[in-house]
Amino acid sequence: MKDLISQLKAMCFEKPESIIHGLDLLHFYFHGEDYSFSASNKVIMLGEQFKSMDMTMDEKIKLLNSVFFEKEQLCTSLDDDAPIYLKHLFDKHFGDSNLVSLVYQYLLKKLNINFKIWSAQQPYLIKVFDSEKTYVINLKDNGNRAKGKDLAEPPDESSSALIIQTYFILTKIADQHLMKSNYQKTLKVYNLILEIFPEKVLWLARRGLLNKNLGFFQEALKDLEKYSIYVAEKDFSNSVVQALIELKGLKYANVDRQALTH
Repeated sequence: MKDLISQLKAMCFEKPESIIHGLDLLHFYFHGEDYSFSASNKVIMLGEQFKSMDMTMDEKIKLLNSVFFEKEQLCTSLDDDAPIYLKHLFDKHFGDSNLVSLVYQYLLKKLNINFKIWSAQQPYLIKVFDSEKTYVINLKDNGNRAKGKDLAEPPDESSSALIIQTYFILTKIADQHLMKSNYQKTLKVYNLILEIFPEKVLWLARRGLLNKNLGFFQEALKDLEKYSIYVAEKDFSNSVVQALIELKGLKYANVDRQALTH
């Protein structure tokens, strides 16, 4: 797990391959299959085709779209069950919008195109620009220019696209394992989220409740008490309130039993 944490923490566009390898590692750690860099190597090989091309931005976008959408037949989906692993994206030719967007961004980087995603809620919209022009492309429409209705929501200029998109992929992995009752893997994803995104304190509550249900009472109480430092008591969910009552009762009952035996 340490390799995965360090890989994801290091993800930046200064070393864009680390992004793709990080996405590939998620498949190994959380889908339980034999690991090789087959999917990430595929993306990187695609990117190598685009290096040092003396073309206009429009020509580069046209080339990229012909490879991405026509040759590789990749497309994005907003469905909850869309593939969230890089390997499955190439197996099924469609995937989660954040996953597809990150791969597309990597290839834009290789083409030396300036870009920014429109917003965390619309990662399939990507603004591209150079010294002469700016426009937005829509990955749900084979990379064509976005229409007015697609841009109804204003762009989010404040968030780090890479970090936010990675976070959303991890949350979907966590939810999928929880729904399938794969609790140990769910805990691993929760641990990873909190290691990389410690400010996302909601996951302290989620991990605490899961630990309680699994019988790990000390770990559960630690998480929920830490959660209570950041969140006002009036904002606690009923499940968190009930869990704290039960866990603190167990804690004090255990202290009383220890006192009686000494």
